[in-house]
Amino acid sequence: MASPSPLPVKDIERYQVATALLGGVVTEAQLRRALNASRSRPGEELALFQILIKQGVLLPEQKLAFDQSLKALLRSSGGDADEVFRQVLDSTLSSAFEQVRDPSVRHYLRSGRCMLGNQLASETTARYMLTRVHAQGGIGEVWLGHDMMLNRDVAVKRIREDVDHSDTTRRRFLREGRLTGRLQHPNIPAVYVVGGDAPGEDPFYSMRFINGEPLSKLIAQAHDSAEDGKLPYPVLSRLLTVFLSVCDAVGYAHSQGIIHRDLKPPNVVVGRFGEVFLVDWGVAKSTSLYDEASIASVTSMASSMSQVNQIGWETRTRAGDIVGTPAFMSPEQAAGHTDQVDQRTDVYGLGSILYSVLTGKAPHQRQRGEDPDKALERIATTPVRPPRTINPNCSRSLSAVCVRAMANDRDARYQHATELADDVRSWLAGEPTKAFQEPWSQRLARWVVRNQNSFRIGTALLVVAILIATMFIGYGWAVSIGIEKTSLNEFSDSLTNLSLSLHADAAMLANQTRFLAEVPELKTYLKALQNDNKVIERAEEDELTARISTFLEHQRGSMQVTLVLVKPKPHAVFHMERSSDSVDPVRVGASSELDESQLAELTNAAIKLPPGQVFASPGEAELRGKRYVNDTDPFVHLVASIRFRASEDPIGVVILHSSFSPSFPSLLGSEADRFRFNSNFYLTNEQGEILGYYVSYVPPGTILDDTPTNITDIFPDLEQLFQDKSMTTFSSLRMPDVPHHQNIVYSMKERIEDWHPSRQYALVLAISESKALHPGEHWLHITFVATLVILVLAVSGLGIIRRTLNRVAGRIH
Repeated sequence: MASPSPLPVKDIERYQVATALLGGVVTEAQLRRALNASRSRPGEELALFQILIKQGVLLPEQKLAFDQSLKALLRSSGGDADEVFRQVLDSTLSSAFEQVRDPSVRHYLRSGRCMLGNQLASETTARYMLTRVHAQGGIGEVWLGHDMMLNRDVAVKRIREDVDHSDTTRRRFLREGRLTGRLQHPNIPAVYVVGGDAPGEDPFYSMRFINGEPLSKLIAQAHDSAEDGKLPYPVLSRLLTVFLSVCDAVGYAHSQGIIHRDLKPPNVVVGRFGEVFLVDWGVAKSTSLYDEASIASVTSMASSMSQVNQIGWETRTRAGDIVGTPAFMSPEQAAGHTDQVDQRTDVYGLGSILYSVLTGKAPHQRQRGEDPDKALERIATTPVRPPRTINPNCSRSLSAVCVRAMANDRDARYQHATELADDVRSWLAGEPTKAFQEPWSQRLARWVVRNQNSFRIGTALLVVAILIATMFIGYGWAVSIGIEKTSLNEFSDSLTNLSLSLHADAAMLANQTRFLAEVPELKTYLKALQNDNKVIERAEEDELTARISTFLEHQRGSMQVTLVLVKPKPHAVFHMERSSDSVDPVRVGASSELDESQLAELTNAAIKLPPGQVFASPGEAELRGKRYVNDTDPFVHLVASIRFRASEDPIGVVILHSSFSPSFPSLLGSEADRFRFNSNFYLTNEQGEILGYYVSYVPPGTILDDTPTNITDIFPDLEQLFQDKSMTTFSSLRMPDVPHHQNIVYSMKERIEDWHPSRQYALVLAISESKALHPGEHWLHITFVATLVILVLAVSGLGIIRRTLNRVAGRIH
């Protein structure tokens, strides 16, 4: 790890002198005499403490104590020693400055330099207290100062002490201050005072102090944190917003006849609250006649400034015949053609800043071992590499904007800073740029983004056209095969109505079964049987008979009720059924149509259920081979456990024998009447075995002994519906069993949760034997012609959209 840089000796001495003043170790008068003694030896390096020791004011041990105290303070801070020292220095100097009144002492505390005799009377210079160096440039340094008159922090710029204070340097410095002061723009720091132009005075100017970071630092941070060189849009947008503020400042300066000539990220400062400032106008060029003499003096300073190989390639500004920073300068600057420097030179500089934003690098990189003159010659003659070749994730459009701004030919660049800013603003707004011809696909995407309402309308019209064409095709084909005024939606509605009826009846039958399981007479009767209490058994049996009889009279579709006692083994103890020739129920005793295995199966299923649950078992096997139409429907056994308390084990089971769906026959008849054709309805289990059906053209009561037991024997296409468990609906336009007619078969699967959550049933609707329909091939011809017309209109619509896109694209050529 590199060791921290040493603290400035002069700042350490100022801190220790201020501490001595505040502690009463040195008086203001003693310090004034020491300053006068130091002023008498201007060629010697200032060592104020040594003078105080020679004058007997301080002892050498006190100087050592001050040094040790400062070291201890910095060690105990635990942070950045330089930052801690700057904070302590500012605070100590401010306190000491307020305490003293002698101008020479105040000047020393402010600047660390002895005041010359003719400076003692300078009220303007004494107005500012300088605390520390904030930044350094080619010939100047910026101090953080405090305006004692207005009580505010300011930036005070003056010539560095290690630079020759010649008249030429002083004129250039003062010219910079006055020129900057002429620019009144939010993105250019305001100059408050320009002073020190009298002979013997140090020139300076004060301006707004900017507490922020240079754009170069923000760019480096953004690219260091970016993944694969791709800046997140919010980060890139923020940097481009800063760049646009710089463009605005440059555009304003150009309107005032001033060219910056040293545009680069380090000369752009971004404040803590997002404010942007373009600084360092030291090599700016004024195009007014008033400033020609000053311009000549600036451009003749080559002999007094460092050469390219002696200064920083990307940070220090070179003055002389070649003005600017090599890493960011334009070809005409690198070639020394000062007569060609104009507004387009600054456009190139703005492009250099944009280049750094997009790539994180300066546009001109000095090669290892390259001669400085060769490097400048390369800049003057070789076009810059496009940003996209360095950062492939860079936007093609922004890369093209940057390349155009940095074209070697000045006429090929943007002619004004505002033109460059307009293109960048267009990119941020999602608009095309003048520098990049986008491909057709991108123009289409951009057009869609900008014209979303038009795109929605056009898409909707296109979809409608396609739908109309599809309807014509489908309608013509349907007419050609003899189907009219019927659609799959009607079939779906019919099956949906049947499904709703099944679900409603299933819930009703389940509730009836739960009701029976909670009848008090039933529980008392089973309890008496369990306890072998004959007296209670006979009394409760009569009440139970009356209660069940009333139930069967009023519950449509309920045919039989059977009670089963669980222990010692499941056996029927009560059975009542509806008579076949009367609506009056007749008690049959303890016998049941269920055999012993069926009874045990239903009982075991019931006692495993939680309290309140119902189990349903359709009686499929008993209907096979003997089918009734519109008379006897499929039936179902519903069972529920009987408990005295929910926490106790079941003592018995109630079995309700009921029609599968009481409303099934009437609903089938009403659905069949919806169609002008003969309609067949089928109900199957999940294997396709037929549980019941309704055939509209077979007389009611007819027994169909030869009817197939599986629906796939009638409609083989339905096999995929039963083989694919995930398929819930099926439709077909062919019935193989009717070779002379073409028909539609529609089917849907349903679960009846109230009976069996895991079992599926299938409803099948078949439309057959169309009566009044005949093939109309002329309709097919009309359909094809109409379809072609609609497709032509749709294609024409696409052509209109494409021509519109081309017109939009033409605006960015």
